[in-house]
Amino acid sequence: MALTALAMAAATAFAQAIAGRLGGEVVDGFRDLVRRRFGGDRRAQETLTRVEREPANQQALHELAQALAHYAGHDPDFQRGLGQAVSQMEWYIDQSQRVHVGRDNLGTITNWRGDVLVDQRTEIELDPIRNASGLPKVAMVTGVLVALVGFAIVLVGMYEWFNMVVGLMGTSSPGPPPEMGPIVQRWFLGFGVFFGGIVLLIIGFLLRPRSR
Repeated sequence: MALTALAMAAATAFAQAIAGRLGGEVVDGFRDLVRRRFGGDRRAQETLTRVEREPANQQALHELAQALAHYAGHDPDFQRGLGQAVSQMEWYIDQSQRVHVGRDNLGTITNWRGDVLVDQRTEIELDPIRNASGLPKVAMVTGVLVALVGFAIVLVGMYEWFNMVVGLMGTSSPGPPPEMGPIVQRWFLGFGVFFGGIVLLIIGFLLRPRSR
């Protein structure tokens, strides 16, 4: 049973890696390992090629798993190499799911022990504010609004400073130096409000329920 599970996990991980273009060197190593072991078995070689061309083809996937199980059952070295290749491909699949969003038509990926590594039916959270609720959502929404207000205050200060500089460049008569105090105070206020909003946003983000 463990051998059958290993073979199916190998075929599925290979198809998943091919479909997602993951772990190029690892996939190449698995392909070379299998091709060498299949040797002159034309049917097994063609099954491997079919999975490469159509990774979602369930019939080809099962036929490849059967061929892998057959050869692994008669070759302990091939079985060990197959197990190592599966572990490496599953690692790449697991890492890819941390940054990619969506579902794959190959379904759930498990390793040869039966542990679920990637459940494609679970969508990775893309919008934490939309998916949050209660106090965390209030904190994040408020943080965004406060940060926008702070940014607007800073922009107003920059606009006033720009107008002051343009005014000084346009006059030829010397005069008292312009008063920078209000502009600097507005900058400090704007930056303070902006970072306060960011802090609220981070607090809400940390308190939100994690996606499952």
